[in-house]
Amino acid sequence: MSVSKTGRLTHDVYACAGKVFAELGGGRDKQAYMEAVYAELSSSKYINGLERNPQLAVFYKGKQLAHTVSADFKIVYNGNVGLVYVVVLKQVSASFQLGLIKMLSATKCKAAVILNFGKAAPDFSRVYVPEG
Repeated sequence: MSVSKTGRLTHDVYACAGKVFAELGGGRDKQAYMEAVYAELSSSKYINGLERNPQLAVFYKGKQLAHTVSADFKIVYNGNVGLVYVVVLKQVSASFQLGLIKMLSATKCKAAVILNFGKAAPDFSRVYVPEG
């Protein structure tokens, strides 16, 4: 997935998350945000597929391992797959983002969006595996 495609995906996911934040504000229980984000993502006309708590295959040297990892949501957007993580944190650490990049590489996914509802203002970010 190119950066331009992840940019469009990010824009649409941020729009859905913005609606949730406008309604619920920050600092609530993660499950409340999970339900609300699911409702918004499932009503998006741009997202072609949505899966809760998907189990993602992990690859090592091109071979699939028995071990899997999970995300909060897996979305399909114009034939491309992206992951969404919902968190309620004071700050999303650089090590958390680095861990997601490593996980993306191991699962052959290209991009993930982090929706942090732990602040007084929306705190959404994207991580992706650089192409090349």
